[in-house]
Amino acid sequence: MQRPSILKVLFYLLVKYIVFFLVLGFFGDRYKTIILDKAKDSEMIVASAQYLLEILFASFLLMLILFVPLYLLFKLKRAFYILPAFFALVIAEYFVYEATCSYVHFDIAGIINGVISIVFFFIFFWKFIFPFQSDHINK
Repeated sequence: MQRPSILKVLFYLLVKYIVFFLVLGFFGDRYKTIILDKAKDSEMIVASAQYLLEILFASFLLMLILFVPLYLLFKLKRAFYILPAFFALVIAEYFVYEATCSYVHFDIAGIINGVISIVFFFIFFWKFIFPFQSDHINK
């Protein structure tokens, strides 16, 4: 089985972060407090576009920081090491998120990010992680 491509890893990161920031926006009331409470009806579209740009910028920033470690994770020679290395990366990602993008440090958002990371990791890469043949990575 082939390793995931660069584009697949980038797409995973993009989708994961957009979903994460949308979850924060709508379920964490950030969209309501940032957009709905402060914008008038005529400013709603502009404020929503600004919020979307903030989401895309934060996603891009986190993608730049975490792409190389995630891509190198798939270069490991043994499948046995991929999951522990990924979970270590999720913990590191929590601290990177808290340091770069979090408004409040040590809040639940970093944990939500970790859960979304794990879910999307298995959605995108389950065929690579759990192949039907055990020696797929040694090829």
